[in-house]
Amino acid sequence: MAAYQQAIALDPNFALAHVGQSDYFLALANIGLMPAKEAMPLVREHARMALDINPTLAEAHAMLGIVAGVYDYDWKEAERRFQRAMDLAPASAQVRLWRVAFFLISIGRSLEAASEVRDILREDPLNIVYHWNLASALLSAGKDSDGFAELRHMLELDENFWNASSMLGIFHALRGAWEDALGYAQRAYATASFAPLVAGLLAGVLMRTGETGPAEEMLQRLRPGEAYRTPAALAIFHLVCGEIDEVAYWVEKAIEQRDPFILLDLCRSFGKDLVSSPFWPALAKKMNLPEWVKPRLPG
Repeated sequence: MAAYQQAIALDPNFALAHVGQSDYFLALANIGLMPAKEAMPLVREHARMALDINPTLAEAHAMLGIVAGVYDYDWKEAERRFQRAMDLAPASAQVRLWRVAFFLISIGRSLEAASEVRDILREDPLNIVYHWNLASALLSAGKDSDGFAELRHMLELDENFWNASSMLGIFHALRGAWEDALGYAQRAYATASFAPLVAGLLAGVLMRTGETGPAEEMLQRLRPGEAYRTPAALAIFHLVCGEIDEVAYWVEKAIEQRDPFILLDLCRSFGKDLVSSPFWPALAKKMNLPEWVKPRLPG
C-alpha cells in the first residue's frame, strides 16, 4: 500500500497505481482482514480515480466489474465492465484472471473459466494463483478429480499455500475421508491460524472425528458469529458436519456481509448439497444470480 501511495505522490497521473490500491483493498476483503462493506467501496473509489486519469484502462474497468458482481450483485453491469476490459486488447493476464474468478465462476460459466485459465497458464505455468483459479473452476464445473489434482500440484509448488490445504481438507471431509481431512485442516491451520475459514474447517473435522472438546474450543473464536468472515467460517463448519439448514443460515449471513468467498468458493466449488437443497433458490435470489444460470453440481 505504501508503495502505491508513494508512486501516486511522485506521479498523480499514474493510473495503474490507483488500480494497485484497488487490488490491495480487494485482497483485504478476500483474506478477511477488512470487512467487505468497508473495503469494496474503496476498491470502487480507486478504480474510478484510475478511470478519471485514463478512461481506457482495462484493469480499472475490470475492478469495477468485480465490485459490480460480488459486492453489488449487479451481474449485467459486471458483464458490461468485464467485456469493456476485454475489448481493450490485448487484455492482460490479470484482467482475464479477474474475469474468471469474479464473474465466470460466480455465475456458473465454470467450463469456460477453466478453459480461459488454461490459456493463461501457458504464459506462466508456475504461477500458483493461476493454478488456484483453475482448481476453483474445475471443482465448480463438477470436474472433481481434475480439481483435486490441481490442488495437490499447488502444494508441490508451495507446501505452505494454505488455501490449497484448506480446500483439500474440505474436499476430503465431504467424502468422509476423515484422516486425510484432518491432516489437511491441521496443515492449513498451522500456516493460517488467523483465518476464520480455516478454524471453521478444523472445528468441523474435529467434531466429526469425535474430538468434541477441541472442536468446541475452536468454535469459541467464531462466536457469536457477527464479525466479518465468521458466518462463512460457520457455514464451512456446518457443511463439514452435514447440516445443510445451518449452512444455508450462515451463507445468508455471509451474503449480508457481501463476503466474496461465499459464492466463488463455498457455493460453487463445494456447494453440491446446498445448491440442490430447497434453500438455494432464495439464496441465489439474494445474490441476484441470473435465472438462466443453472449451477453445476460437483460429483
